[in-house]
Amino acid sequence: MCKYTLFFTALVSFFLFSNCAANSDGNHPRGSEISITWELLSVQPELQHKSRVAFTFVNNGRRLLGNSGWVIYFNQISEHVIPESLPAEIRIENITGEYYKLYPTRDFQPLKPGQCKTFEQD
Repeated sequence: MCKYTLFFTALVSFFLFSNCAANSDGNHPRGSEISITWELLSVQPELQHKSRVAFTFVNNGRRLLGNSGWVIYFNQISEHVIPESLPAEIRIENITGEYYKLYPTRDFQPLKPGQCKTFEQD
């Protein structure tokens, strides 16, 4: 199985938990304290090039990653997200073209320091 690991350190640092006014209270881990990997789980070309992927989040910080106040921006070439395939804890929205944003819902169970969580989607 093909596994691709992407470290979004710069992206996460800038977009996810920047220490601007919106996060000046320090309630979230810093971007450098969160690791994100992306993995291609399967490809099913017989189903119109459908694929299954996974995002894995690891909280390497000392603070809880809660269910609000953060967003991940990413691009995904040629495949569209199937909203029904997402767990209730997250949403992925198309911004424009191949540019998406991933964010938590109220159902997102906080990610404690040292914890890891994987979300699969089609």
